[in-house]
Amino acid sequence: MPRNRSRAFGGSGTETPIETHRTQRSRRLPLLLALVLASLGGVHSSAAAQPSPWNARVLWWHDGRIYLAAGDSTTIPGTRLTFVVRGRTIATGQIQRVVDGELVVARLESGSLAREKKPERIRVLAEPPAFQTPRLLRVGYPAAGRGAALFTCAPTTLGPPPGVRTAPGAGARGWRWIRDDSTAAAPPHWPDTVIVRLFDESADQEIALERGEIDAAVFWPGEMSTHLREHALGRQALRTAAEGVVWASGLAAGDSAALASLGRDLFRGDLLARPWTAPPSSQAARFEVDPAWPGRPALERFLARTGSGARPVRLSFGPAESLVPAGSVVVFEMRCVVVATPAVQRVVSALAPALLRPLQCAGGGGR
Repeated sequence: MPRNRSRAFGGSGTETPIETHRTQRSRRLPLLLALVLASLGGVHSSAAAQPSPWNARVLWWHDGRIYLAAGDSTTIPGTRLTFVVRGRTIATGQIQRVVDGELVVARLESGSLAREKKPERIRVLAEPPAFQTPRLLRVGYPAAGRGAALFTCAPTTLGPPPGVRTAPGAGARGWRWIRDDSTAAAPPHWPDTVIVRLFDESADQEIALERGEIDAAVFWPGEMSTHLREHALGRQALRTAAEGVVWASGLAAGDSAALASLGRDLFRGDLLARPWTAPPSSQAARFEVDPAWPGRPALERFLARTGSGARPVRLSFGPAESLVPAGSVVVFEMRCVVVATPAVQRVVSALAPALLRPLQCAGGGGR
């Protein structure tokens, strides 16, 4: 029997529109998403990587603090930064905290940026901190068929990366992956053992995280509860890129406010908004959501709050930008939310790229 959400993180049990339609069923497309994990029970020592160019830009600086916009959500507190202009190092610093996965606050350690009049000319090099690779990692993951606003997965198979083999012992509700030391193909810092647990309900997944039964949890965009988002764990969540885009046809310039509200208020910022332009129109929009979306009723009700006009705007979802029809515009990129315990936040961020694995969502219309 599903557990009451109010038991997790001391919440009241109030659900959002995205949460209420989660159990609807539909068959949809293959996705590539992030499994990011955390650990208990032993570690391996790991050395820091060498400095390398980082996809971030300096916004401004004040009183020994430097504020940057990060190009991804896998930024690690403790990362050392080097600021370079025309091949010359002008300052160094260290990341102190990350806000909403994108705004980075760094502490200046040497040098100065005060003489630089054009922040866009400053190149940033990053050197991730040394961290400890866990021996055992446990992750909670959405089970096949768990509803999301954009898709629902039918029976799935989740394969480990090269150099890692599947071993018995995890039961019918997950996998047990073992590092194969006979080959060098495994990703750097991959742990000895990874235990993947599947959850039919995100509320149960949140409870398991709170109780320490898992070390990290992967959520579909928009489904993490308000209670967890307000909890310290949720505030440090990673939003990790996955394959899939939302596109729209029939857009006009005046539709930007409705789409911004959709991403901000209904998906809680979990999707990555893509900048777009469209010509103006004298007609008001009437938003239509792809019938294959499990969350179609809730999404259309939400968009109808902005009014209903004569000009149809159709929203669709697909696994790759190459499938976007001519004349349509990509408005959101797919991201998944990963929550990990504070003690292993750095490890989670560092391993995220290596832990992207294909999750095949079979059914209805094939790929």
